Order: sequence, then structure tokens, then C-alpha cells
Amino acid sequence: MEKYNSLKGKGKIYFGDATHPLHNTILSAGWIRKGEEKEVFTNSGRNRVNVFGAISIDDLDIVTHSYDTINQISVCNFLKALRERNPNGEKIYFILDRGPSNKALSVRELAKN
Repeated sequence: MEKYNSLKGKGKIYFGDATHPLHNTILSAGWIRKGEEKEVFTNSGRNRVNVFGAISIDDLDIVTHSYDTINQISVCNFLKALRERNPNGEKIYFILDRGPSNKALSVRELAKN
């Protein structure tokens, strides 16, 4: 919290992370009469949706983008999208966890510039 509080007022602060939900029906319970059978239609199987998102706590600005995969390229593209969303030149603080894609050299170099 000390680090976060020390950044307040120095630029826009975003907290970001990726999520990979399954795009599929997962049955756990249902209301079906005893002795009856019900069909449940499925979709693509075990495909995942890869979403990278960030939120600014100060003004609740939410940014999300979907990608085929989450890797250092998609993190760099997301960082560029954050910069485009804040074109006034204000400094951006982008706080991420230590996932391999987030701490890649290309991401760190882009973040510094």
C-alpha cells in the first residue's frame, strides 16, 4: 500500500492481469425430473478465451482486449493500447503480477519508454 500511495497524483495507475476462462458448458447440477433425459448442447469444446484487462482504481477506467494467446507480444500490445487511451502524455503506472509474460524483457523495455 505504501508504494501505491506514493504513486497517487503522479500519473494514472492501472492494475492489470490476464484471465483464461473456458468457453464451454460445465454441468454441476440441474432441475430434471427423475427418469427423464435432457440434452445439453455444447459449443467449441475446450477452447479458451484469453482476455487481458486493467482497471484504474482512481476513476474505474476499465480496459480489456481479447487475444489468441497471452504472451509478451500481447502484453506489449495491451500496454500500447493503454498509452493510446491516455494520449495526453500523463505517466502511466501499470501494476502486474510476476507472470512470465509480464516480466519479459520486451515488456520491461516498452514500459520504460
